[in-house]
Amino acid sequence: PHDFFDASLCACKSLTATWYAKKLGFPLTSVDIEVTRDNANERHGEYKLTVKATFHGPLTDEQKEKLHTAIERCPVQRLMTQVKITVEDVR
Repeated sequence: PHDFFDASLCACKSLTATWYAKKLGFPLTSVDIEVTRDNANERHGEYKLTVKATFHGPLTDEQKEKLHTAIERCPVQRLMTQVKITVEDVR
C-alpha cells in the first residue's frame, strides 16, 4: 500500500509538469520523478517523502524552475500535506 501512496505522488507530479509545460509551450520531452521514502518514524506520526524531479528537453533554467514550482503544488501533494483526511468504514 505504501508503494501506491508514493506512486500517486509521482504520477501527479509528472502529469502536472507535462500539463504545465504544454500550456506554456515549454519544450519538455519527458519527466523523471523519483521518490525516496523514509518511514522509520511512521509510528510516531512522521512519513517523509523526498522527491527528485528531472525535466528533459531543451529547457532554459527559468523554465525548469517554473516546472519545479508547479509540481510543488500538484493536487496529490496538496492533499497529502494540506488537507485533513477522514476515513469512514461503512459496513
